[in-house]
Formats: sequence, C-alpha cells, structure tokens
Amino acid sequence: MLKGQTKEFLDNANSQQLEEVRWLIDHPEYEERPVDIHTFISNPYYLGLKFSVSGKRAFGCRPKIADRLKEIFDPSKHYEEFVLCCGIGWGKDFASSIILTYQLYRLACLREPQLFYGLSKGTAIHLMLMSINETHAHDILFGEVRARVDNSEWFRSKFPYNKKINSELRFPKNIFLIPGNSKD
Repeated sequence: MLKGQTKEFLDNANSQQLEEVRWLIDHPEYEERPVDIHTFISNPYYLGLKFSVSGKRAFGCRPKIADRLKEIFDPSKHYEEFVLCCGIGWGKDFASSIILTYQLYRLACLREPQLFYGLSKGTAIHLMLMSINETHAHDILFGEVRARVDNSEWFRSKFPYNKKINSELRFPKNIFLIPGNSKD
C-alpha cells in the first residue's frame, strides 16, 4: 500500500516537491527541511516580521538586523560562535529573540536532535537566555522569545510547548528554553 502511495506521490509531484524529497533523502537526520533565516523572519507561517513602514511607524524586522542575521546564518560561513556588539537601541534583544527562536526551529526540524549532537537518546537539550539580572532575562528576553513562538503558526501546529509551565518553555523532543541571570 505504501509503495503505491509513494509512486502516486512521485508521479504527481511538482519540481519543488521532488527537490524537497531529494533534499530529505540526502539529509536523513531531518524530518523537515529548515527554511533560511530570511524566510523564517518574513514569512507569516514562521515569524511574519517582514519590514514595513506605515506613516511614521515601522513594523517588523529592520533591514540592518535582517542583514546581520543573514550574515550570521550564512551556511557558507560555518560560524560556531559569534558576538553581537551593538549600541543602545540597535535591537539586540529583538535580534536575540529571533536568533534563539530560529535555533529552536532548527532543532525541531531534526529527527533526533540529541543523536545529531552526539548526546544519548532522551538527554535534555537546554537553551538558556542569560542576562545580567533576573527581570531582564525573564521579562524581556524570555518574554520576547515566547512572543515569537506564540505568534508563529509553525510552532503552534508543529512544535508546541507545554503551556501549563510558565517558568520555562518545554518543547517536544526534550528541548527546553530557560531564562537565567548572573546569579544562576
């Protein structure tokens, strides 16, 4: 039965669908092909933060922030670590919330994130938001990431967190997002 359904899908698939199947065959560690950072930021299915101006107000992700994030996540760069040094008002908290949400998304796209990173099955993966004080870590950074996740159709439909817990975000696949500060 599955063989017949597979043949039917392949016979009726368009070139984009066939490319996705080829990519997944070449990358068996993934359940879903992750989109690039630009698509993740601007597409309403993910974050829906496409930059726009209405009168004197601007909405979404400013082009300078988007360009910096494209640089950071450029697959040809192979960055393992980066330092974001920017002045007051540049949008560090905003950019950090996008970065962390994108990292959560990329982990979620993996079939077994723990095995991908050389961890034992079932091991918890913790992403931690650090700030100089607890209020900033929880209310600002954690609040911004939660807002990104809450407003993302992709997260709501494919990778929802446990809404009964407010101190952290507990996702499927044993992935956690926790706020922290210098006291921790």
